[in-house]
Amino acid sequence: MHREELLKKAAARNKEAFQSWESEERLRIARFGYQNGLSPERAVRFADIVFERLWQQIDGNQAEDLLDLLFTEAAAQIHIEQIRLTTENEQLAFEEDRELHRNVVNLEEEARLPLIFIYFHSLSEEQTAKVLDISLPAVRLQIDESMQHLTAALGLTKDLAEKRLKLLNLSYNRLPFSFAELQEGPSEEEPEMHQESPAPAPAISRKSTIATAAAGVLMAAVIGLSFLYSEPAEEEKTAAESEDVLSADRVEAWRAEYEDTRLEAAQTLGMDVEDFNQFNFVREADEALEEKLGEDMLESMADSPEKAERVYLEVLRQLQLPGDMIDSVRMYPLHSDETQVFLEQIAEKTSELRFRAESILMDYQEELKQFRYEDKLSAEMLMAQRGEVPAEVEELLDSLHAQALMLQVHPNEDRFMIRRNMSELMNSNGLSLSEDNHFYLWILQQAPYYDETGLLYPEQDIEYMLTSMGHALTMADADSRLYSKTESLFSVTFWMLLHGSEKKPAFTEEGEMRPETRQALTGLLKHSSVDPIIYLLLPIVEEMEASGWTASASYEQLEFRDIDKAFELEREGKLAALLPGADLEVGNELLDLQKESGLFSETEELYDAFISDYSDRHLENATAAEVFLLYEYANKQENPEAMWHLLADAILKPELEKYTENWQPSPSLSERYSRIEFNEHQKRREGRVLLAEAHAERRSSEEPMIYQPGPTLQTTETGVWKMVHQLAENVELTNPDQAQNFWTEAKALYDRYTDRQMDSALLKELSPLEVAGLYFTAREAEDFTTMHELLGEAFGAQLTLEQLKQIEADRTDHRPIDEIETLTFFSRSYIANDLPLGELIINYTAGDESIQWHSLSMVFEDGYWQVLY
Repeated sequence: MHREELLKKAAARNKEAFQSWESEERLRIARFGYQNGLSPERAVRFADIVFERLWQQIDGNQAEDLLDLLFTEAAAQIHIEQIRLTTENEQLAFEEDRELHRNVVNLEEEARLPLIFIYFHSLSEEQTAKVLDISLPAVRLQIDESMQHLTAALGLTKDLAEKRLKLLNLSYNRLPFSFAELQEGPSEEEPEMHQESPAPAPAISRKSTIATAAAGVLMAAVIGLSFLYSEPAEEEKTAAESEDVLSADRVEAWRAEYEDTRLEAAQTLGMDVEDFNQFNFVREADEALEEKLGEDMLESMADSPEKAERVYLEVLRQLQLPGDMIDSVRMYPLHSDETQVFLEQIAEKTSELRFRAESILMDYQEELKQFRYEDKLSAEMLMAQRGEVPAEVEELLDSLHAQALMLQVHPNEDRFMIRRNMSELMNSNGLSLSEDNHFYLWILQQAPYYDETGLLYPEQDIEYMLTSMGHALTMADADSRLYSKTESLFSVTFWMLLHGSEKKPAFTEEGEMRPETRQALTGLLKHSSVDPIIYLLLPIVEEMEASGWTASASYEQLEFRDIDKAFELEREGKLAALLPGADLEVGNELLDLQKESGLFSETEELYDAFISDYSDRHLENATAAEVFLLYEYANKQENPEAMWHLLADAILKPELEKYTENWQPSPSLSERYSRIEFNEHQKRREGRVLLAEAHAERRSSEEPMIYQPGPTLQTTETGVWKMVHQLAENVELTNPDQAQNFWTEAKALYDRYTDRQMDSALLKELSPLEVAGLYFTAREAEDFTTMHELLGEAFGAQLTLEQLKQIEADRTDHRPIDEIETLTFFSRSYIANDLPLGELIINYTAGDESIQWHSLSMVFEDGYWQVLY
């Protein structure tokens, strides 16, 4: 049954069609629940509830809108489930994914749902607006706001945050959910489903997608699903289900379908069958057909028609075009042990088909140069006007989807190129993806990374890709398929980034490394947590920096085989000892802060030694936990000078005089936290430095609206642990006098600013909350010009004044400033684009308003805090 027919019958309340469609979409809705913060167990029940409620609502006329209705019901049910949401995410393998998942769940519902629909379920903005019954500008606004929150929380550019979201989506897709078998018979609360007249078993289809009738046994044996409401009528059972032996007629029907599939695939590609047979994957499929379904093998499976059918379907899949293979797994999901073979078949086929497609494009290279937009080649223009190209090119373009390929403009030359298109496969529910298979699919989607012209991605993208590949190599077994396929790909890409190509050399004619390569290498070193990458790059970058990016002995001495050796050292557990700070310890400390007595008993001696001269030599043997206690003890002793010397150097760290002048003691540890834990697993490397973020349970009974990191320490150039300076400010506006003082000062700042009595030098003197007060006062006065001037440009072009006006007109999370209850600011330990970020949380008074709080991101740029949109 084709999907359109399936949806039509499901919308018409046909029990079998609805439950078949549910079996396809059930996993997607469970993932949607988990993405919104439900536990895996609750997400499974959530999916059941969504389908039950949808069944009660459909009236038979909604086939085209059935998926939209499903998403609308899921969104409505999430609103009901709000009390059950949690940020627990131990099912995700990578800390980066867990961190991002936590931040996604912590988004407000109205911002979270559009982000999840668009980034994790491939809905368009228009479809999302329809599903949520909101305007298109509102969708765009919510996506912008959610991305602001995520970029601030993660310390990433928007591009990198979007790539992290894509990786998180891949991780979601491999999460296991334990579904019970679909219940037989209608539930007591539900009306009886409409019964259609039984249909005769269909004949074997000529379509290369596997016919439903020919695989009734496979549906039961492989998928393992019973029908939702009742067993099919006896007359509806397929021939394969009623036969106990393998008949000659069935084998003949299989062979006929196999040949039909061959003919249809050749016709789809615009090829003669004889030419189609020259593909390696076709020859291998023919050999498999004779080997696995030859007379001897059929005789051995004569009493096992189910096994024979499974073997036949595997062989048929070898012959199918990639698009048909992807369609097939929607109906016949694969076991985990079948998925790797499936992905390798996809890879081999798309490699052959891509080579043929590239050859066709090269043959017509000159004719295709006319398809331009603003004097640049345009793939969209060519696809839209493909009726005007030579017939061979038109056939190629028409068949790209069937080949799982897509058209792009070559980044280095004035011509078109072909890449794989794995988007449908990546969102398929039919694959059981292990961690290795999951990443292998990602590699297929991105490839090729280079060709004879050099790298095929900008250096900043290569930086991200190398980090991802390097992480996979450190996690994969050396004898795994993933490792063997990724190792050479990483090595060549890394080597080409370092050395460039003939068309794009690494060095300028003046002998300096090109700025783009320089930025990629420093970024890769700074942001990568992959030890082999750091081991290879650290001496090169340090020597290049010392020489003005003109020379490095380590660069000249590096051999191609050294790249593989670095990962070999990592696998053997020998590499960490070769990196700076290898002997530094975080310490294993569990600080139960129900009381503070005895907490600093072993700190006093270190404190007395340190304050004698504030030399780092006193910290050389101290663990991160001991330095943290030393810092807190200095706070207890009200010694701001000691605390300042225990802070790592950073952009936000003020001069000693200013720090001591503005210093106020923090509440005691036991007032702020109930428990703090340090352990060696918290140590992670980011380029030159080691970081350790303690797990801290705050005293507040309320879950923080936005994740706030615990105490964080980093290593310094002298090789000791020091505290990361985390700026935090708070103002309570519930007291009328405090509120009046704050807003009076904010109004005074606003008057000075609008009278042009305040320049950038004075802005640099303002705290984040003072900038926030100035900004909110301008917004209250609808002074968009002042608001626009206070916006940062850290992540690309600043909004125009008109864009800002439109966004403000569309916003729904603003309330008057006299309803603001608290303003809280805290800086992030993460730094994006080498600029510190912060988060401003605005809490409003309780009431009938739906908006109780929202947040704004801020960036420390040009020496003062600015608002990010």
